[in-house]
Amino acid sequence: MVSPFKGIDMTFQTDAKVTNIATGATGTSATSDGQATNAHPQRLLGLSLTAGSNTATAVVQDANSASGAVLARLSAVANTTASFVAPHDGIKASTNLFVTVTGTASNALVYWN
Repeated sequence: MVSPFKGIDMTFQTDAKVTNIATGATGTSATSDGQATNAHPQRLLGLSLTAGSNTATAVVQDANSASGAVLARLSAVANTTASFVAPHDGIKASTNLFVTVTGTASNALVYWN
């Protein structure tokens, strides 16, 4: 099996954490670090989205739920991968990074610190 991430170069200048959010398996939305009760600043460093059998979308918001300002939006057509790398120091979220993923059997990797 060929990796869906072949050819995608995701490098960061700082220590990065990664969170996997998959539709159907672990829920379709979550904060990057699982912390939804306390506001705490984070930086979005990058996003990789792999679509399953139909088009997938990932929306990153500055919030503890799907209600804040949209920081990034990414989509991938069926059976492809799309990625986004934030500018130099990332995109600051003052509350939290909340990510919603749609699409059948889709998977998003959220890179943050």
